[in-house]
Amino acid sequence: MYSMEIIAILLIAGAAIIIERVIFARYVLRDLTYTVHFSTSEAMEGDTVEIVEEIVNNKRLPVPWVKTELSTSRWLEFAGTQAARASDTRFVPSVFSLRPKQKCTRTRQVVALKRGNFKLESVSIVGSDLLGLVSVSRALNIDESIRILPSPYEIGEGELSQEELYGEITARRFICDDPFLISGAREYTGREPMNRIHWNSTARCAQLMVFNNDYATLNRAAVIINMQKSPIGDPRPIIV
Repeated sequence: MYSMEIIAILLIAGAAIIIERVIFARYVLRDLTYTVHFSTSEAMEGDTVEIVEEIVNNKRLPVPWVKTELSTSRWLEFAGTQAARASDTRFVPSVFSLRPKQKCTRTRQVVALKRGNFKLESVSIVGSDLLGLVSVSRALNIDESIRILPSPYEIGEGELSQEELYGEITARRFICDDPFLISGAREYTGREPMNRIHWNSTARCAQLMVFNNDYATLNRAAVIINMQKSPIGDPRPIIV
């Protein structure tokens, strides 16, 4: 009698396991949505930004175990995460457990190690059942990117040079002479171009003479700011 009860229990348990496997194999990843995005579209080199993952179980069946593996650049360092790395790609895993009709949001701190444009390339999602007997996977492409700008450079006192190729104040000596500062004429050496010949002095001295340029320095500093928001080849408009 007891043996029949044991056999019946085993048969019921086996049937329950088979039904559970069939249900989870078919529905574990169905009506499951996953999104990921950066907290900002632009940051400086060395800044800490956030990556926000959101996974939603829209069905009445619970998902006891689901793993996501995010593929991104090796130059985005995830704090407190055991991420595998292969060549220039970093793989970042996450594990979730979802009740029916539940949404789970996870925020990660990321440090930008290098300037450039970096993308969240793809994500691999693997779901399993209560007993770990079923494994269903899906790969998704992601179109999320962030632009990392060079870190600002603080110019110290005395680092700005007042020496320019042309200027306002006569200097004793510099690397190149000022093409706009004329200080008489000198003999032609054969190295000067024809447009530097001083024809009046040539006629007066009966030999080829050229313009003599002096050296100058400038007491102003030029600051150039690049206001371009999109790289070359980017179809998006430039906003100034």
